[in-house]
Amino acid sequence: MQETPIIFVFPAFPNELTDPHGKNVPGFGDHFQTLLDAAVKSGLTGLPHNFFTGTFLTQDELLTQFISYIYSCAVSETLRSNNFTPVISAGYSMGIYAALFDAGSITFVDGIELIRCAYHSLAPVSRDPGSGMITVIGLSRDDLGYLIKQKKLRCRIINENAPFSFSLSGRSSDLSLLADTARNEGALHVRFLGVRLPYHAAFAETGARKFMEETAGIPFVRPANPVISLIDQSLLTDPESMRAETVRNLFTPLNWHHTMLKIHELHPGCRFVECGFPTGLPKNAKFVAGGLRFYSFQDFCGNKLMLS
Repeated sequence: MQETPIIFVFPAFPNELTDPHGKNVPGFGDHFQTLLDAAVKSGLTGLPHNFFTGTFLTQDELLTQFISYIYSCAVSETLRSNNFTPVISAGYSMGIYAALFDAGSITFVDGIELIRCAYHSLAPVSRDPGSGMITVIGLSRDDLGYLIKQKKLRCRIINENAPFSFSLSGRSSDLSLLADTARNEGALHVRFLGVRLPYHAAFAETGARKFMEETAGIPFVRPANPVISLIDQSLLTDPESMRAETVRNLFTPLNWHHTMLKIHELHPGCRFVECGFPTGLPKNAKFVAGGLRFYSFQDFCGNKLMLS
């Protein structure tokens, strides 16, 4: 029986596939293989057959997204099959699709189609003159806003991870200039995310409209539990709001910091579990006031589940 409320958090797509830590959790491999088989049956090609026995790396950004989605869905399936039920599902950035599947609003295969449509709808935006994303740690929102304005850069803050941790999306050349300037201004850490598409940036709105048109036939149903919006921290509880969130998520800035605080306000003492490849979200939570209890899937299973 659950001691305290649990929040399932589905991380963004990684830019590389790390060691699949969940492979040692009893039952996880079976869930992953079942979903992998379903993905292949739906028409996906290029998926690995030896994911847990060998090293699998790919330069294919979309293929990496599909595998990350499958992995995240297998994590939530493993947790739910062991009677761990979240009070809220949260999709960090492109983790929204796994969050919607977890909550029962979309089918697993429809999640694959949403990812495919999002990628191809935004791809034209990134081609000329090129775009991407970076993270900057150690500067404030005002500091970054000033640098962007001063240099007249075509990039924007698209996520606040913590008070001094931000993600930015924009044109590649402008992001490079911002990265150099931020380091000179005292940023503790600057990292390019290896993502081509300008997710959550306003100039992706044209692609988002195309995405909306192409996914109009995909059904959404009422979820088993709320999915929280990273845009305005509202609780999404009906099909219409779920569908709308997938569209505006593509071109609207997020605020993960405020989302964590809102969840903690609704469910004091709750446990956040990162359902996917480790991406640093548990580390991020250490810089948020309130003493958040945040676990990677591996640590949660090792310390809390005691599966047998």
